[in-house]
Amino acid sequence: MEQLQEETKRESKDRNKILNKHQKEYNDCLKEIDGIISMKARKELDEENYKRRMSFLTKEKARVYELLQETENRVNAQLEVAEKSSLLPEMPKKNLKLATQRSKK
Repeated sequence: MEQLQEETKRESKDRNKILNKHQKEYNDCLKEIDGIISMKARKELDEENYKRRMSFLTKEKARVYELLQETENRVNAQLEVAEKSSLLPEMPKKNLKLATQRSKK
């Protein structure tokens, strides 16, 4: 159990660093998109530059969003490991209870 706790602490720390980094990247990308839209509205960008920059930013936003999803998958995997680990000590008790019920029949 101590090993699981240490792994959980380490995983949480690593995951949170990664999550914060990707969330910042995502937010920065959204700010850039907002800026490009504002520039277009003020007629500071022609159509060609607007489309080119939006194309890049849209792809970048999707890339970073995918990284955020991967981090979410790490959370789910960690939860799964924790649940399986916490069930292990209970399994012999359940098996013993079933065996006892069967022997009484």
